[in-house]
Amino acid sequence: KAHEDDWIRTTRRWTVVAWIFLTLGLILGGRWAYDVLGWGGFWGWDPVENAMLMPWLVGTAFLHSTMMTEKRGMLKVWSIILIVLTYSLALFGTFITRTGVIGSVHAFAQSAMGPAFLIFISVTFIGSLALLFSRLKSLKGEHEMESFVSREAVFMLQNMIFLVITLAVFWGTTFPLISELVTGTKITVGPPYFRSVTGPMFLVLLVLMSIAPLMAWRKQPIRSLFKAVRVPLLGSIIVTAVWGYAHRMHPASIIGLWMVSLAIVAIGYEYWKGMRARMTAQHENPIAALANLMSRNRRRYGGYLIHLGVIMIALAFVGDSYFKQETQGTLSVGQRLTVGDYSLQFNGLRSYKGTDDRDILEASTTLYQGNQLIGDLQPRRDFFVTQQQPSTIAAVYSTLDQDVYVILIGWEEIGLSNSTFKIYINPLINWAWIGGVVMILGTLIAVWPSGKHEASYVIKVGALQPKPAAGG
Repeated sequence: KAHEDDWIRTTRRWTVVAWIFLTLGLILGGRWAYDVLGWGGFWGWDPVENAMLMPWLVGTAFLHSTMMTEKRGMLKVWSIILIVLTYSLALFGTFITRTGVIGSVHAFAQSAMGPAFLIFISVTFIGSLALLFSRLKSLKGEHEMESFVSREAVFMLQNMIFLVITLAVFWGTTFPLISELVTGTKITVGPPYFRSVTGPMFLVLLVLMSIAPLMAWRKQPIRSLFKAVRVPLLGSIIVTAVWGYAHRMHPASIIGLWMVSLAIVAIGYEYWKGMRARMTAQHENPIAALANLMSRNRRRYGGYLIHLGVIMIALAFVGDSYFKQETQGTLSVGQRLTVGDYSLQFNGLRSYKGTDDRDILEASTTLYQGNQLIGDLQPRRDFFVTQQQPSTIAAVYSTLDQDVYVILIGWEEIGLSNSTFKIYINPLINWAWIGGVVMILGTLIAVWPSGKHEASYVIKVGALQPKPAAGG
């Protein structure tokens, strides 16, 4: 009995490893799109981007459901279903990328492997479910949910939202295929659909992420919950009010900012409570208290860091959705184009031969903030002669608060005197990259073995058995 559920812990460890690399792939893909594609953003709801996002969503849901399986012996069947879905969606992403059935800047050319690959995905999915149903009796839950005001209830609601988001993304991604099969016309679903459908659900996830650490297992009195939530709630209201007043924010963006700030304050409050307890009991200074707090409970506080990284990325999405500014204009040498507090002066163009058989056309510009000189920027267009492929390389002035993102989008061939530029001001964009690093760091802390209370195993006669202690 003691070791009959070891499968869930083993599965969780391997899932975390895969989840780390998938997270890293999503972050690096966003950074590549931002630097190389030259469209001013980092997430465009492209089909291949969505194909990476879907297994990440379901895998994240599994990592939350497995906590309930370990702590309370609940949701065993549900956890296995999430494992099956994660694997199947990873295969589906490979299907989209390698077959080219849906147009994408990330996809490969069309190939004939599509039908065979689709059959393989179907067989593995149906076969996995068949194996699951054949073992239902051995996966019976040990407890049931006792109260809707409990950590179990929050985790279950999070799981449902993760799954609904995945279904919404799946529907939008495959809709061109479905519409072509039904009507003969391929209809593409654009970013407005994904933002409007998934945006509110992601914000609800942020709220649940905020209150989950404050909830007790099994059941919790309403009065106790309010007492636990009141400090983060008050802190988030103060932060939102001050920031919203200073920036004259739109009501919709104020709601988004409040949800993000609630999650940040709640996580900070959990760290502070743990540090304060150690500082009082062990007489440690704040730095030692924080270090010992995280080393003694790496999974819990590493998880908080992961949540903090997610919140930082959410900040970047809030900035991109509500505060982004852009303008476009054609300039002669010496003229300026203004957006927000910034202005860009065009100084001229030059053409030269680059490495890798590239023809490079580079604009010389100077960026000002008000009357203050910021520096020179050189947006350019690279043309790979052998591949006959152009590439837009943006010039970026980056701060912690925002990026000024400049693209050269057109020019006069004769004399190269007039050029057209597009300028974006991308607020909070760098929190996406910082948040990604924090997520990876938090994951490494959470899965790093502590050297204590870690069960070690040896293979004996084809079975997994506890390794005897020395001298035992």
